[in-house]
Amino acid sequence: MKSTVKKISLLLIVSVTLLLSSCLDSGPNSYIGYDEYSYITRSETGIVFARTASGNLITSEKISSLQPGSAVLLSFEVSGDDEVIKIDEVVNIYKVNLGKEPIVLKQEPLRLSSAPEAAPVYIENIFEPQTWVTMKSFYFGDRWPFTFQYNAKKGEEVKFSFYKVPEDELPTNLNADVLIDIRMVKSGTPEPNANDELKNENIVGNMSLLRDISASADSQEVKELTVKFRYYKADKDGELYITARPISITVQI
Repeated sequence: MKSTVKKISLLLIVSVTLLLSSCLDSGPNSYIGYDEYSYITRSETGIVFARTASGNLITSEKISSLQPGSAVLLSFEVSGDDEVIKIDEVVNIYKVNLGKEPIVLKQEPLRLSSAPEAAPVYIENIFEPQTWVTMKSFYFGDRWPFTFQYNAKKGEEVKFSFYKVPEDELPTNLNADVLIDIRMVKSGTPEPNANDELKNENIVGNMSLLRDISASADSQEVKELTVKFRYYKADKDGELYITARPISITVQI
């Protein structure tokens, strides 16, 4: 049972909780969200608020204290009785009560450089961001949630990093516009006689640089940008594995 639980990814959990949230008995004029994937941002008038997976824009005293740019899991209820902060003619932010403390997710930035040369450190599996996140990538601040599954001994620590492969280093027949190398690095000293343990690590990749480097100040045109990932996969025996399914986002060019 324990190993089965470990295989559940962050995005699977978030997807299930989003479904459960929509099914809860929250009344005709209310909505209950449970651990919803959300992005913290700031309005032009200075209000710090959350864009939630359900499409609700919410704030609270606790949300106001969070750092804009954070990715969090929020439990909340929106009802017709909540105070509404009107941003403009169409955008309303609901002032809500949170059901529990926000869960702030660990983030790593995309680096615009080649991955450093190092001995391979193998990742068992990667649960990539699901389509319902990447299709609304701009809404979520281009924060893409991943779950990494790996083996490590007690006493070891790991760090995951994202590197954009330079265009002149892209492999042939990639069938994608962008390739991102994912690397895991281990540190620390394993305890004596410690065995490998299968572990999960939830990391949000800040992919906003993909949008920044594509944008032109003089153009309003948009295009679909396709992205794949490459990493050392445990069952590929030393070969770099490239993901099969490209992720598409719409960017200004």
